[in-house]
Amino acid sequence: MPIIEHPVSAQTLMTLGLLLVIQNVVIMVWSADPRQVVTDYAKLTFTYGDLYIPLPRFLAFVVAMTLSGILHLFLTRTDSGTAIRATAQDSETAKVLGIDVNKVYALSFGLGTACAAVAGNLVSIYYPIDPFVGDTFLIMAFIAIVLGSMGNYVGAFIAGLILGVVEIFTAFVLSSLLRQVVPLIIFLLVLLLKPEGLFGGRLRE
Repeated sequence: MPIIEHPVSAQTLMTLGLLLVIQNVVIMVWSADPRQVVTDYAKLTFTYGDLYIPLPRFLAFVVAMTLSGILHLFLTRTDSGTAIRATAQDSETAKVLGIDVNKVYALSFGLGTACAAVAGNLVSIYYPIDPFVGDTFLIMAFIAIVLGSMGNYVGAFIAGLILGVVEIFTAFVLSSLLRQVVPLIIFLLVLLLKPEGLFGGRLRE
């Protein structure tokens, strides 16, 4: 039976197991040495008053915001996007309504893979790449999803922006060593005080 038919816990464990396999295969083939893409504009910055903004990070931000907007329009303004949201909410009901959930799963996987590929290319410009580079981003993405409320992609988007701002201010005001500690503390507090997430179901489309 396909893993998609199993409980979410089984799907999560299967995905993590596949992640470990891929990471170790990459180590065997290309080694674990960090690599980085070298470009002419990697070290360029522009200023706004006393604010210094690295060009690669700014480009990554612009591209990410643009893709997020396009993805939001796709999910809310197209039949395929509506089918994806319907299947995510209740796959059995989606089947009854005539939605081919297997095609929806394939489309969703393809979109997720494409977004991850774009993100990886953007990050590689200013961040060293190794087989385990995704672990840090994976943890923060999971926190953003939970904070924004499970299944609420708009809430996850807003939560991701909040976490990014918190990380930067933590590194600037306290220490760069604590930049991921404060978001984790916020995550624990939300789980204790508002386990349904910061936005509940209010931002669902």
